[in-house]
Amino acid sequence: MAAVRQWHPVRLALVCAILAMAGGKDPTGTGIRDNLRKIGDPAGVAVDNAPAGLAALAAGKVIDYDGASGSCEFAANGDLVAANFRVSVVRGGAIETYKML
Repeated sequence: MAAVRQWHPVRLALVCAILAMAGGKDPTGTGIRDNLRKIGDPAGVAVDNAPAGLAALAAGKVIDYDGASGSCEFAANGDLVAANFRVSVVRGGAIETYKML
């Protein structure tokens, strides 16, 4: 059976926080808050994982992080502009998409 890539909301939040800390070079709560929106810049280099995002940031690039739920673009107050969620079911031993929210 093929491995299934699973994401947990905490993992996604950690990746976003790590990228915000690295991008702003500030590992504080204030630094995360102030830099979180910058990791989802549509004009940036598209990345979908922490190592790629960290490498791009270290090279001085702006990033556009797309997480497990899709684009991570943030409103001015720090809320996600949109999030996609997949509801899956197991039928006959296989994982199937039931609904996209």
